[in-house]
Amino acid sequence: MDFLYSLYEALLSINVPSDRARAVVDAMERDMVTVLATRADLDNRFLLLKQEIASQAALTAREFVAMGERMDQMEKRLEQRIEAQGRRLDERIDQHTARLEERIEAQGRRLDERIDQQGARFEAQLEARLDTLKASMTVRLGSMLFVSMGLLFAALRLT
Repeated sequence: MDFLYSLYEALLSINVPSDRARAVVDAMERDMVTVLATRADLDNRFLLLKQEIASQAALTAREFVAMGERMDQMEKRLEQRIEAQGRRLDERIDQHTARLEERIEAQGRRLDERIDQQGARFEAQLEARLDTLKASMTVRLGSMLFVSMGLLFAALRLT
């Protein structure tokens, strides 16, 4: 407050009326008390700010921990859903595989039947041709035998 007293005396020394000098000093004193902060005020504000930052940091850390836990839970749920989807896909693949195997077996049976039918038809045709060939051979051999016998008897008559 010595500063304010010195200011008052300085104002009086330059012929500022006493009541006006007093008004300037009073205004300055009011401003210093209300507007300007003291070292103690700054220290208190700094401590309060430091405490608020610490509490916000703790709150943020708890929020991060909670967020991490929620993410872990979400990850587990996602893994379960993926596993369930995998099982469903495996089941569907097994079903499709079984259907395809049935269709392949059915096609195989149909092909076997067709091969058997064509084989039987071919066998019947072959037998018919062989029978025709046997009959033809029998007729030819009989004719040759008849001609040979005729030639033999003709040759015997000539001798």
